[in-house]
Amino acid sequence: MFVVAEWGGGEVIGQKAASSWLYMVPWGIRKVLNHIAERYGNPPVYITETGMDDEDEDTSPLHEMLDDKLRVSYFKAYLASIHQAILWVLLQPVFL
Repeated sequence: MFVVAEWGGGEVIGQKAASSWLYMVPWGIRKVLNHIAERYGNPPVYITETGMDDEDEDTSPLHEMLDDKLRVSYFKAYLASIHQAILWVLLQPVFL
């Protein structure tokens, strides 16, 4: 797998999740959806999986897991980017 984690100038493209290959880059999903629409004539697109992991997921107390501000922020940002892409892309339902 090829992972781009930095821009040419060395600045990170997004916040890193716990997995070594996963960066949180919500604007990336908008760019991909717009690219698919432009390149392939706006086909239906199904997003079947999205999410992020974190370091303390298995060891945190329940009250901390329920107050998961990072995950809430992640989904808000990704859904906002998908919403922006809807202007250009015929997007089928998102299955989270």
